[in-house]
Parts: sequence; structure tokens; C-alpha cells
Amino acid sequence: MSNNFIYISQYIIDLLKKDENVYILTVDGWEYNRFNEAKKHMTEAQKARIINMGISEQNAVSAASGL
Repeated sequence: MSNNFIYISQYIIDLLKKDENVYILTVDGWEYNRFNEAKKHMTEAQKARIINMGISEQNAVSAASGL
């Protein structure tokens, strides 16, 4: 895993914890595991704002525009 990805994903996780308007929308892939690991240190409300769309990247784009 590249250092850039680790830095960016940690930054997004920190934003999620600070701002209740931030959502993480992800598709199936290895990067989702980083967010799964972070869930251990989150409240239930924060965990609910991490949405895994599965293997449907095109649907994820539509869902992101709706959010």
C-alpha cells in the first residue's frame, strides 16, 4: 500500500470523525479494508456513514451524486 493512500485514507477517516456531514462511499476493493480496520475505533453513528457499494462502480457514482 502506498504512503499516499495511507495518508489520504487516514485524513478521510479523521474528517468522518469530526464532521457528521462526511460520508465514505467505497466499492469492493482492497482499500475498503483500511476503513474496516478504522471502524474498531468509531461510534455506531460514524460506522453508519461508511457505505460499501460492492462491485458496482457505476452505481456508486450515482449514489455519490445523490449524497
